[in-house]
Amino acid sequence: LAEQPPGRLVAVGPHALALDEYLRTRVLELVVHSVDLSRATGVPHGLPGPALEAACALAGSLAARAGRAEEFLMAVSGREGLPPGFSVV
Repeated sequence: LAEQPPGRLVAVGPHALALDEYLRTRVLELVVHSVDLSRATGVPHGLPGPALEAACALAGSLAARAGRAEEFLMAVSGREGLPPGFSVV
């Protein structure tokens, strides 16, 4: 990865993402699916704090980009629950 040029694009279907953004999306997916598996099996996931932090940061950013930042903030601050079907991915 260190050898990749700045601004390298990665094709994702008909779209292209900068490599750093693409990798952030993969971390989010890995974290979410690891938590899913952990909950389904009862085995602790053991995810490192930085991975959880990166996933949470990207989820917040995606909520803001989708125009749903207020709903997201009210939920994560404990003021309201999320509406049915709420998702940022």
